[in-house]
Amino acid sequence: MGFRKDIEGLRALAVLLVLFYHAGFDQIRGGFIGVDVFFVISGFLITSLIRKEIRAGYFSFGGFYSRRVKRIFPLLAGVSLATWCAGIFILAPEDISYLSKSVVAAVLSVSNIFFAINTSGYFAQSSEQLPLVHTWSLSVEEQFYVVLPILLVVSHKFLSYGPRAGLFVVAFVASLAYSVYAAEFDQVNAYYQLPSRAFELMVGAGLALCWDRLKVPGKIASEIMSVAGLLVVTVFALTVDKQSHFPGLTALMPCLAVALVIYAGKAKEGGAIRALLSSPGPVFVGRISYSLYLWHWPIVAFLHYRGLELTTAVSWAVIAASFALSIFSYQLIEQPFRRIKNWSAPATIARLYAGPGLALVCLALFAVQTGGMKWRLDDELQREFSEANSPGAVYRKCFNSYSLERDGLCSLGASDKPVAGIFLGDSMAGHYMSFMDELAKDAGIQLVATASSGLPPFPVKSHPQFGDQRTKDRLDYNSGRIEFASGFTNVFIAVSWANGYPYLSETEAELFDSVEKYIKSGANVYLVARPNNTAKEFFNKVKDSRVKGEDISSFYSERDLKTNYYLDVVKRQIPQVRVIDPNLALCEPDRCAMSFRGRMAYFDHAHLTDYGSRELARIYLGAFGNPLTDTGT
Repeated sequence: MGFRKDIEGLRALAVLLVLFYHAGFDQIRGGFIGVDVFFVISGFLITSLIRKEIRAGYFSFGGFYSRRVKRIFPLLAGVSLATWCAGIFILAPEDISYLSKSVVAAVLSVSNIFFAINTSGYFAQSSEQLPLVHTWSLSVEEQFYVVLPILLVVSHKFLSYGPRAGLFVVAFVASLAYSVYAAEFDQVNAYYQLPSRAFELMVGAGLALCWDRLKVPGKIASEIMSVAGLLVVTVFALTVDKQSHFPGLTALMPCLAVALVIYAGKAKEGGAIRALLSSPGPVFVGRISYSLYLWHWPIVAFLHYRGLELTTAVSWAVIAASFALSIFSYQLIEQPFRRIKNWSAPATIARLYAGPGLALVCLALFAVQTGGMKWRLDDELQREFSEANSPGAVYRKCFNSYSLERDGLCSLGASDKPVAGIFLGDSMAGHYMSFMDELAKDAGIQLVATASSGLPPFPVKSHPQFGDQRTKDRLDYNSGRIEFASGFTNVFIAVSWANGYPYLSETEAELFDSVEKYIKSGANVYLVARPNNTAKEFFNKVKDSRVKGEDISSFYSERDLKTNYYLDVVKRQIPQVRVIDPNLALCEPDRCAMSFRGRMAYFDHAHLTDYGSRELARIYLGAFGNPLTDTGT
């Protein structure tokens, strides 16, 4: 099989889906399936090459991996370095540290593992602001190609075609089955990890392995298959969205569709679709598709970070800049390194991977060790953007501890006084720990506290949207927490009241019943309102200004009256509950503060910093008194 222009056209389709999706064209709401298209193409081409060399008797692992290095790493290193340098001027210190760690992960081809671990927590950074999050797909591929050549070499040597095919099918079904399961119950790992993505690469690999046994289709059949395949990809790109169970069976259909288009290209004479995919425009975009994929996302992520809206004009500017950088890097980085012929495999790997990779790792670790080069900021800003100021920082032992033992609970307020109640909830309780600590100290009482991200203290159930926050073990813990809390005289509950159902409970009636059970146990129930929810773009704009050392005291967010909608619903239905509303001190009738005394009050668009939580309590106490003095103790 020689060079196929139509496959370059498929690459163009894949990268354009991803590019326009990330650039903010909402019509292409499933544009992320472009990555799945890439996986199938990659699996087909790389397996075809390995199979050809094995059958000809000249395959070598050194030759294979040196080609991978020349193809992948020079540009990856260049984009990573450029992104890191840009980040120094754009990001806050803790975000520079995070970016630096992601550079190390990209160099070591473990980005998917890194982001699966670090984007699953409630206070993990939003993936839309992570400049190198897109390198997860490269890591999946490289991990796949660590295993695939070994299996192909061994199976070719010791097994006939039948057993080889049987083992391949078993592996494919196992990966697909796990992907279906994980897409339902463990979405983060389903999205990022190799076991749930391997079947996509195997669709292309399987096509390559049985290529010679497939009948050559006629022109009409080829055209029908091409039209059908592209139609399926288009439909999925326009209809699949972030809420879909993905990858799983949802990803299987577009993957099979891409394989169908590739197979259609086996025909001796192509039709209109092959002509279209093989035309100069798509072929050119396909050739620079790797550069386009790597360059576009850092641009978008930095725009998100700075709170800039992706208007139509900005979106087209992103696309133009991505193409400009891609053409530049294709000519000056990709092509020159791929043309290197006279280096041995060890020399190629040492000069193009080990050396530059080590330099990048050292640079990144330097940034991590210096706290994101925090010395660039004055002392006040360093404290403001330090880990110690993150939500619940002082109370880490009871925030996502999933334990009701002594070492998994926190003490708030006057620790020398008898325990007067319990404060519990989801991440809202986590960021309100300092707020409640100030109120409890002022009232001269002690509260025990526990907070768990994504887990309101009501009988909630698992749901794909909440992933590993609601595993069976954690739901069992939550049931125990509810029973534990029912034994206290005063129960203070802080949750994300805007999230509705099925977050708070399966139905409104179940939510009412859950609150009433606390009351029937003899407890005084206090519901703590969520702080005003701000638009992500606006929060990012405020944060960007503060990182620059600018005065942010004039920034106010628009009052979002839906922030505590379901708290109001509960209060109307169950009037005996008491409400503590920090927004009384945070907000005016139509706007809410984003800072106190010139310092950031918010950690992200929904949660307060430790400073913001504590300062808000002091303002509240001064203006409205202390609701905890009426706890009956």
